[in-house]
Amino acid sequence: MKTTILLRLGLIALSGCIATNSVSANEVADFYKDKRVTMWIGYSSGGGYDRYARTLSRHIGRHIPGNPKFVAKK
Repeated sequence: MKTTILLRLGLIALSGCIATNSVSANEVADFYKDKRVTMWIGYSSGGGYDRYARTLSRHIGRHIPGNPKFVAKK
């Protein structure tokens, strides 16, 4: 009994969240178009995290609407 009530309430809450999320991809693409995003690296140069962050910054811009330029800095 409690499980079905919680499940129904969860579905109602989820449907409310989905219904209010009406941001279109065009608005996001317009926001990021011709922007530069700086990715700050908090570890030493040449280390594992530095390499990972720099590799990620080279490719992540292609996967975000608007294709922003990413710059990795220490």
